[in-house]
Amino acid sequence: MKNLSKALVTVIAFFGICSVANAVPFYDKVDFSGSGTRDGEDFLRVTEVYKYEQTIFFDPLAASIDNATLRIKHIGNNIGAADNELWLIRGKEAGAGDVWSKIGDLSNSTNATGWIIDTFVLGSYLFDESGAGSWTLKIKAREPGRDRERLRLGWSELSGNYTAVSASAPATLVLLATGLIGLGFIRRRRT
Repeated sequence: MKNLSKALVTVIAFFGICSVANAVPFYDKVDFSGSGTRDGEDFLRVTEVYKYEQTIFFDPLAASIDNATLRIKHIGNNIGAADNELWLIRGKEAGAGDVWSKIGDLSNSTNATGWIIDTFVLGSYLFDESGAGSWTLKIKAREPGRDRERLRLGWSELSGNYTAVSASAPATLVLLATGLIGLGFIRRRRT
């Protein structure tokens, strides 16, 4: 019986180690177009407020987001006292009366500087749907002030890593343990 107990502990430890979830990468890119081309890059001109979504489909399902980064390529963002473009984001389903959270300001990207890529590190608190099959971020660009219609978006990338929901390892372990205990009782009766 002692050997059976040792074998059971070894098997359970092995399955426990094997069921540790690894980080799974994710990636989504939105290419903007419709307003023109500059330096071979299609762009979309922002007028006052522009909203868009980026959705990640998880396979396997996500238990949690480990890290996430949003990168945005833009030009024509002339930061001044009266015209500071803002990027805001919300991780939950947006609806009437939304409360948007600011993630940062876009860098100065005048026509002289050319295209700029800004990077925003997103907090894992934006994801609160354990066992989810997808994650949608709603992003809003704001172009207030006198210089409206100058900001042009090239693309937006959302990437990072997530922890997958572990497979049904606990159920497998219970079945295995029950079988081993049954074998132990059969062996004990024979001796």
